[in-house]
Parts: sequence; structure tokens; C-alpha cells
Amino acid sequence: RPVSRKRSSAETEVSVAMSLTAPPSSAQKQRWDLRGMWELASVINFFNVFRPVLSLGFEFTTEELESALINPNSTLDDIHIALLKAIPPISRIALGHDTWVTVLCKKLKDWWPWVAEGPFPLAPYHGEEVGTYRVLGPETRVVILKALCEVRLDQDDLRNYIDNSLKQGAMFSTFRKERIGIDMLGNTYWYEHEPVAGQRLYRELQNSEGKVKFKGHGCAQSSPTTCIWETLATNVEEFQAVADKLASSRNKLETIIGRKVITDIIPELEELQKKRERALKRQQRQAVLLGSYLDGVGLSAGRSKRERKPVTYTFDDYDRSISEAIKLTKRRLSSPESSVRADSPSNGRDRNAGNAMASSHTKSVYHTEIRHRLSQDDISNSDSEFGNNAGSHRARQQCKSQRYSVYDFVEDVSDNEADA
Repeated sequence: RPVSRKRSSAETEVSVAMSLTAPPSSAQKQRWDLRGMWELASVINFFNVFRPVLSLGFEFTTEELESALINPNSTLDDIHIALLKAIPPISRIALGHDTWVTVLCKKLKDWWPWVAEGPFPLAPYHGEEVGTYRVLGPETRVVILKALCEVRLDQDDLRNYIDNSLKQGAMFSTFRKERIGIDMLGNTYWYEHEPVAGQRLYRELQNSEGKVKFKGHGCAQSSPTTCIWETLATNVEEFQAVADKLASSRNKLETIIGRKVITDIIPELEELQKKRERALKRQQRQAVLLGSYLDGVGLSAGRSKRERKPVTYTFDDYDRSISEAIKLTKRRLSSPESSVRADSPSNGRDRNAGNAMASSHTKSVYHTEIRHRLSQDDISNSDSEFGNNAGSHRARQQCKSQRYSVYDFVEDVSDNEADA
């Protein structure tokens, strides 16, 4: 029967998506498994969207986050500490690289049924949870970090950030990622891009478990489906390879997705890669110039190797320098050159010059004495002349003003004292 033939063909029909990635090597197996988790994609999107509000204080790429989840390091510690600080209540335990796991257990155990599935993999027990976290697998660490991001998203500051951004005209796609395409098999393609973290191209595969069962007259009941997550590309070369495969597909929807990646996404990534290469070359040139400058002036990148004098807290050096200065002064005074200088003609000339100055000083004092006596005579004559005239009050005041002069305060110097 025609109907039965259609049913049999539908029962045997299997949907197979085109393979777009190559299998990983043994060294990249753990990283490949992480990239196959949608929880990791959710964590990356959370940090890309809310990075301005989280105030992490440091930058990290997606590859660095993957490496920290595989082998826990300080980057993973700093991420968890920054998230836990903003989640109430305030812990009595100081957040640090050795204590954040304990604080995580206490804050997340009550939230776990609301943000994750299954039992809570950590339980606070006298500090043993720190060692338990270190031995967990990377996939479990991703699930814990994703649950912590869910709790952090429920805080008031992030909710206010979303509301204020939407009121100011931000697109709703800023906070809810939109797919870039879907193929005929129902597989969805997603694109994640952030200048610091990097870029990713994902594919969400719809995998039907079991065969299609028909019920009644042509009515089909599909079996439950599971989601398979794939990371198709992480750099420009991988984006170009995936886009070429999609563009050459017989599926029209896949062809549209491939052309969209080629025209819209790859040029943007190439420009970003050129900027990174220019910045790297600039840093290398600066390092070379700095190294040549240090070599030219005789400096090195390490610590200075100059010798330092030992520090002493006594006055021995000071006393030694004073005694050496005194000895040097005495040696100069007792040397024959000082006596020759004393008997030299120049000293005679200096002595004659001193005598001449003394004689000139004596003469000036003599003339001063003469002027003083003349002024005294004039004052006495003026007193006798104006004494009879009592009405000349103005002249009397003038005489009084000339009665005392500067010469009265000059002492007489004899010739012997002048010569001395």
C-alpha cells in the first residue's frame, strides 16, 4: 500500500547533520568536552554582557577561562571571589584563595535546587570541601560556576542595569542572544563575540532518540529530543573553514548561513585580528628599543650592582676627617713657603698701603676737628648777636637746630693712635 510504504520510509529515515569540525587530539580532549557544554557558553555570555557591572578588576579570555576550569589556578579563584563578594549575606570568613570554596558551599547550598539539577556536589565540612573541589572534573566545575552566575544575576544591581539599559534604548538582543540561522533539520546556529573574551560560533543539534511512532490515521507522535552542543569555530581560520562548508552545502538554509558568516562576521574578525597584530608588533618594538637603550647606557634589566658603603652609627669617620683637616692646616702654616710669603715684596707693599691709609685717616680726622671748632665759634657769635633781639623766635630756633651736629660725636684721635 502507498500509505504503508510512506510509513516504512518514515520509520527508517534518519537525520544526519553535516560534520563541520574535525575530531580533537588526545591532548585537547578535555577542552573539547568543555566546549561541548551549553553551560560553558552560558557562562561566557554572562561575563560578556555584564562585564561593566561586575567590576572584576582584571580581564581574561575564553581560552584562559577554559584552562582555569581544567587546571584550577588564580584566575579561577579571582572569578569566584568577585562573584561571591556581591552575593548576600556577608560571610564571616574572609574571602581569599584558600577560603572561597568554603564560602561558596555555604552560599550555594540553599540556591542549588533553584539554579541547577541534581545533588549539590559540594558540602561544607570542616574545610574538606576545598580538597573536594580540587579533585572535581572540569564539567562539574562548569556547572558550579554556571549556578553561581545564576545567583549573581538575581541580585538587584544587575536587574537595575538591565532595566535602565532597556529604558535608555538598548536592544533586547543585548541581554538575550538571538540565533543567526536555522537549517532544515532544526539545528540552530549561535554567534558570540566580545573584543576581550573572543568569538565563538556554536551549533545546537536537535537529536531525536528512537524511531518516529505513528498513531491513528497518519498522526505521528515524536519521541523526546535532547540537545547536543557544538563549538564550531574560535578563530578566523576556523570561521572561514566552517563558512566554506556551509556555503557549498546542498541545503539552502545552510548556504544562507554560510554566506552570512562570510559577509558579516569574518570581515569584522579579520579587522580585529589586524589590530591585535599591530598592538603586538608595537609592544615588541618598544621592548627592543628599551633593551637597546639599557645596553647603551650600561644598565641591565636586573637590580643595580653598584657597591654600597657600610652604614656606621658612630662618630669615628667624622673625628677622623676633622683631625686630618687640622693636621693639613698645621702643615701648611709650618711650611717654608708661608715664611717666604711673609717676607715677599708684596707684603711690604701691603704694609705701605696700610700706613698710607692710616695717614689719610688721620688727616680726615684733623679736618673734622677744624670744622667742628669753626662751627662752635659761629654758634657762639650767633648767640651773642641774636641774644639782644628777643622777638626773633624763628632765628633762635634755627640756632638751636645748629647747636648740635654730627661732629660732636666724633672722638679726637691723636697721631700716635692713628699710627698704631
